[in-house]
Amino acid sequence: MNAPAIDRESVAALLRSVAARASSARSVAVGSSYLSGEITYSLDGWKVIIFWDSDELDYVAEAQRPDGARSTFDDWYEYDGGDPLDLLTQSEVDALDRALRG
Repeated sequence: MNAPAIDRESVAALLRSVAARASSARSVAVGSSYLSGEITYSLDGWKVIIFWDSDELDYVAEAQRPDGARSTFDDWYEYDGGDPLDLLTQSEVDALDRALRG
């Protein structure tokens, strides 16, 4: 099994930066709502799709760097057994939630 094009640690670092408000975040495509579904964000030039379930961050569905490299939840799960959100502490997830909601 090959390693994902983008490792989940790199995406987790980006999400931590957003949670600390050191990086900017804006939603660019809302597939549904925070209650349930995918929302696409632009995070410092990256495209990150996050799945929300029951008004909570559930998992990172996809991440694409500015250079076009892309990885998905399936890539990370098959290689590492989890997604980038699994690497964040609960307080980081809570801060990320607040930052993404604006």
